[in-house]
Amino acid sequence: MRSKIEPWWELEKYIIQKIKNYQSPEQIAWRLKKEKIVFIGKDMIYKYIKMQHTELIKEYFRRRWKKYKYGTIMAWYIYNRVSIHDGPKAVYRKERYGDREWDTVWNGIVTYVERKRLYALVEKTNGKHAQDITNATVKLFNGIPKWLRKTIILDNGREFVEHYMWKWMCSIGWTYSADKRNPWQRWLNENTNGLIRQFFPKKTDFNKVTAKQLEKSTYLSE
Repeated sequence: MRSKIEPWWELEKYIIQKIKNYQSPEQIAWRLKKEKIVFIGKDMIYKYIKMQHTELIKEYFRRRWKKYKYGTIMAWYIYNRVSIHDGPKAVYRKERYGDREWDTVWNGIVTYVERKRLYALVEKTNGKHAQDITNATVKLFNGIPKWLRKTIILDNGREFVEHYMWKWMCSIGWTYSADKRNPWQRWLNENTNGLIRQFFPKKTDFNKVTAKQLEKSTYLSE
C-alpha cells in the first residue's frame, strides 16, 4: 500500500516543519485533520520519520523513542480516592470549561491542563512532597474564577494524598484519579509535561528557571 507521505512532497515538508517546531506526531496528525488537509494517523508519521529522517528523532522528539516507565505507587494509597469512571460524563467528552488534568514534572514543577481549552497552568514548587503540591495548587487556583474550578483528574502518585484538602481550600468541585498505568486518560497533561521535559531535562535547577521560560516551553505553536 502506497504511503500518503512521499519525499519532497508538500505534505512531507509540512510535517518536517512542524517537527522542527517541536510538535509531536500526535499534534501534527490532529492539526492535519482539523485543517482538512489530509487524514493520517500518528503511527504513519512516526514510521515515516523513523525510515526517512531518523536524524530528527534525537533532536526534536520528546522521549527519543524511550519506553514509558510506569510508577509503582499503589492506587489504594490515596485516601478518599474516587475513580475517573465515577466522574461526570462531561469530563470525558471535554465539553465544558473548568475540568483539568494534573501532574508533576521532576521535583520542581506542577502542571494543570484544562481539557476543553488546552490551557495549561504551570507553577514551580519547593519539592514533590504532598505539602509542596498543596501550596502550589492553592496559589494557582485561588487566582482563577470559582466557576473554572470544576474537577481535577490525577494520577496515583503519593504526592496527591492531600487532594481532598485542595477541594476544600480551593472550592474545587471534585478530584478524580485515573486508572493505574493508563496515561492516555490524562493525555493532554502527559503531552504538556513532555514539552517541559524536552526543554528542561532531569536534574534541572528550577530555581534558575524563570516564569517566562516555563511559559515558552508549554506553548503549542501553530
